[in-house]
Amino acid sequence: MRDHHFIRRLFWPIRSGFVGWLLALLCLVTSSTSLFAAVRTWDGGGGNGNWADPLNWDGDATAPVANDDLVFAGSTQLTTTNNIATADISFNSMTFAAAAGAFTLAGSRITLAGNITNSSSNNQTISLSIILNVTTCTITTNGGAVVSGLNESVTISGVISGPGGITKEGATYGLRLSGANTYTGDTTVNAGVIMPRHATAWGNSASGTVYLNNGITVADNDGQNRTLSNRVVVTGTVTIAIPFSGGWDFGLAGVVSGTGGFSVTGDTNSRAFTLSGSNTFSGGIAVNDSAARIVMGTNTALGTGAFSTVSTQSAGGLECNTALTNVANAMSMASGKRLNIGGNNSSAVTLS
Repeated sequence: MRDHHFIRRLFWPIRSGFVGWLLALLCLVTSSTSLFAAVRTWDGGGGNGNWADPLNWDGDATAPVANDDLVFAGSTQLTTTNNIATADISFNSMTFAAAAGAFTLAGSRITLAGNITNSSSNNQTISLSIILNVTTCTITTNGGAVVSGLNESVTISGVISGPGGITKEGATYGLRLSGANTYTGDTTVNAGVIMPRHATAWGNSASGTVYLNNGITVADNDGQNRTLSNRVVVTGTVTIAIPFSGGWDFGLAGVVSGTGGFSVTGDTNSRAFTLSGSNTFSGGIAVNDSAARIVMGTNTALGTGAFSTVSTQSAGGLECNTALTNVANAMSMASGKRLNIGGNNSSAVTLS
């Protein structure tokens, strides 16, 4: 009996070690979709645009799985559809390669745990919806194309939701957001052009803050008027560009703060840039060679900085759309510009 117990004690570590090894192997097998995630490159070889067709991807063996990095390359089957059966399948990143054609990504919603990069010379359209499962999704526009006078790179028309935020990088080219977005993180624009084509393009206005940083441009050319309600922080000089054709009336209804200001350019049709928050930004507003109307909706709409016009356009100027008192900003008006104290609603303004 003693020898029997001795033998059990002798071989127990081996036995328990084998069980542990077996359990580890089982975990390895069941989690293989994560551990063996890969970079998958679209080649369109399946003769259709379906993501679930293995022949459309490099290797022709399998379709992408969760946590893969997707690369869209070439110019075959540019209209694609996510028909992968896994609901809200998560991918690490999406990249459009340098030689990529103008893709359209449609179909079922995905979850994104990383970034989007366009390195091609074409505008890329993402019409499927995206859940942001990352603190910040960096969208980098390294390339793009001129569309109706604007340098465009990535258009996302699907709804962007989730707890994450967006950071726009990449000089020159633009990011257009045209979905009814609900994401709750911040939106930071560090370079290039941002084109908000929906009242909630910049996500949930109750939670996220929009950071517009020095040298960036806010623009669009669809001729539609829209006002965004997000909190905005400006640094340096932010350009509000109203195209000479297809212009728009653009408004910021949330509080605008920060050390920066706005330069308004490009309009010949007296379109409006309306500020209606209790603003504190200190960099002022300069209307540069534009016929745009700057419309004040509050006493502090212009922040604490100066208002000036330097323009050869005969139209445009400063006006209000409600009764205002004690507007304290320093003002410099170019010859021929108007100070319309009645605005469009025949309301009065008192300057101090």
